[in-house]
Amino acid sequence: PTNRCNLSCLPCPVNVDLRREKGLMDFSLFKKIVDDNPQLDFLHLTFAGEPLLHPKLMDMISYAKSHGVRVGVVTNATLLSESLAQQILASGLDVITFSVDGVDDTFERVRGVSYKAIETNILDFVAASKTLANPVKTEVSMVLFHETLPEVESFQRRWKGRVDWVNIQPQ
Repeated sequence: PTNRCNLSCLPCPVNVDLRREKGLMDFSLFKKIVDDNPQLDFLHLTFAGEPLLHPKLMDMISYAKSHGVRVGVVTNATLLSESLAQQILASGLDVITFSVDGVDDTFERVRGVSYKAIETNILDFVAASKTLANPVKTEVSMVLFHETLPEVESFQRRWKGRVDWVNIQPQ
């Protein structure tokens, strides 16, 4: 939906190497992509940007869902307010992945934002989701690089049992 991001994380090329113009996908283009691909089964609304920045993200999710497409997003969770969480839950989203590189001080060095705030946003979302008949599947993912390498075990311990999946992904 967008290649814009509100953070400048260490392992991410979006604000460093990405040279193309930054912008938002037009909703009419999104609808055309869905309409032109009736075989589409799963749509991952994320690549090189923070999807929650797109003002039409809920419309995109709802449109894809109305065409029988399962939908997932990856987010840094910084914008995940209670109000936005309720909108996401109402949209019919199937899977949400929270990109969380490290825990505590490491996370704050890598991401430049408060770990506790992000953890709270994620756990509040998970709790709200569990009240639904069909909860959104949740995952936390950590990119493995020199800063986060020592954190693998603590990251897994911190999140196991709190979300559906814990993913460690190579850079």
